[in-house]
Amino acid sequence: MTIKEIAELANVSVATVSRIINNKDDNISEATRQRVLSIIKEYNYVPYAKIRSTGSSIPYLIGILVDKGQNHENLMSCLITEIRNWGYSSVVCLASSSEEELENLRRLCSYQVKGILWDRSVNAASESWAYLAESGIPYHMIDCSHRTAIDVTGFDFSAFSFQMTELLIEKKHNSIICLSDDNSEKNQQFFQGFGKSLFEHHIPFEEEMTQVYDGDLNKLRQLLYRYTAVVCSSTSLAEKVSECAAKMNIRIPDDLSVAALEEGKQEKPISQISTLMLPYEYLGKKAAGQIVKKIEGKSEDGIEEEPACIWNHMNSITSPVRSRNIVVVGTINMDTILRYQNFPETGETVTAKSRALFPGGKGMNQAIGASRLGADVYLIGKLGKDYDGSVLFEYMKSNRVKINGISTTPNADTGHAYVYVQEDGESSIGVYEGANCYLTEEDIQRNEDLFSNASFCLIQTELPISVAEYAAVTAKKHGVKVLLKPCAVDRLSDTLLKNVDVLMPNKKEIRRLLPELETYEQQAQYFIDKGVETVIITLGHRGCYLRSRDHSEYFNALEVDAVDTTGAADAFAATLAVYLTREYKIETAVRYATVAAGLSTTRHGVTPALVEQSTLDMYFAECEQRKDGRTWHDGN
Repeated sequence: MTIKEIAELANVSVATVSRIINNKDDNISEATRQRVLSIIKEYNYVPYAKIRSTGSSIPYLIGILVDKGQNHENLMSCLITEIRNWGYSSVVCLASSSEEELENLRRLCSYQVKGILWDRSVNAASESWAYLAESGIPYHMIDCSHRTAIDVTGFDFSAFSFQMTELLIEKKHNSIICLSDDNSEKNQQFFQGFGKSLFEHHIPFEEEMTQVYDGDLNKLRQLLYRYTAVVCSSTSLAEKVSECAAKMNIRIPDDLSVAALEEGKQEKPISQISTLMLPYEYLGKKAAGQIVKKIEGKSEDGIEEEPACIWNHMNSITSPVRSRNIVVVGTINMDTILRYQNFPETGETVTAKSRALFPGGKGMNQAIGASRLGADVYLIGKLGKDYDGSVLFEYMKSNRVKINGISTTPNADTGHAYVYVQEDGESSIGVYEGANCYLTEEDIQRNEDLFSNASFCLIQTELPISVAEYAAVTAKKHGVKVLLKPCAVDRLSDTLLKNVDVLMPNKKEIRRLLPELETYEQQAQYFIDKGVETVIITLGHRGCYLRSRDHSEYFNALEVDAVDTTGAADAFAATLAVYLTREYKIETAVRYATVAAGLSTTRHGVTPALVEQSTLDMYFAECEQRKDGRTWHDGN
């Protein structure tokens, strides 16, 4: 192709073509200029090509420098395609270090490229910047990790996480966690978009809701039990979440929705995970357009809105099947634990071997027990406006018990229990009820919204019986199952019983309620006939007895060296509610509860001894291997 042939094809003079090639085209119309340039590009015309050496540059060549460490194959492919669409050729260099980056920039400049697109690395050296600026070659920056300036083409990761979170909220999730691989600037943006979406929907934000995964599987297990949806900053992280969920019997998406950001080519695609695909095609188109405009001296257009990303599928995202909230209505005390070799006889003075203070009360114990197993727990209770009350309030917050239902009264001090523990672990308790007496039906009514997303409500008759009845009625009004622990009462009203799903007395409490009936089977059947769905009689070191309309079974206790049995029933109730909320069969839930109750007796104090999920899983697996807790039967 010669200049004369170019002129003939463009229907202009040779002089006009010459002026355009040599940038002396001020008096030539833009339409003529574009027509000539289009033909030059199409035929790759090189002035004086016949007399130039074979090492001369290609005139419409753009250099592309890509960060090899970021898996940007998709970006590279899009850039090459878009540059070709503009009528240019491209030469690509890959860099895996800042030194290689500088070396490749020098190489591209030696090719006499018309412009350079630089997909810079996170640790780009200052020498690279200086060299490129001194070269005089037009360049345009691409930064896939974040957008730092108007003249840099990059991704806004806050927009991606915002889009992902919006979808989950649209699906009725309000318990969502955002996970990232590291604390990079890109992932900080990712967290910001997540937080923005929560804020716009008035969903309370807690620091725990944005987490950098550090490989701690126990911590990840706890988080997956607490939330109904996960937003992951990468598919590799989503794979770890999926594997962990599978081991925990958490079903995706029935129990847990998972959304991930697909950043590039993956060695092992995760077909079941719903991923948001990064718009590399848009990025390539925009970056190619920017460098061509700089090369050809065109003015910048307005910034084009970044398009919404496309999902690969919705297989791992659905509306939450059920809420995991548990409401506990109960007492809150500060416990004083006194340890003796034997309880004193009447008129006898004995010396305590030790004294300790722990948070306690059946309401507090059950709430902490369920929270330790990953449940979202709301406690409705009353504190005094005193030092103990402030300590207990902070303790609940630090143990992830939601304190929306906690109120204070100026009329009494915070409740206090005095727990006397023998050397064999058996205990007796004296209670100053204090502020607990001031919990009223109005407190339940004021917190009725807490029942709207709950699966279980735990109640104890340590409360005024009218409050227990009102709480049970409120729970049933919202379709919430009720677990009742009858304490220190001689009878239970029909009003209360008709709203109870699980009744859980111990052997002393059941005999106090029904002294005329001799066997556990008879006693349990009495309450079944009253409309209670399930009766579980706890038998201390001998395990428990389960009775429902169509099932009857005894379960062994966990074999441990007990040092304090005070909180065993509370550990049992909390664990039972958590596993029934997860829709385990009642027999399996009882086996888990039996293990949790046994473990709670191995340390002094109730709340410090309540078990966490990883420990419970480990001991439960050992018990299942030995088939503990399934076949013991005595009859009394």
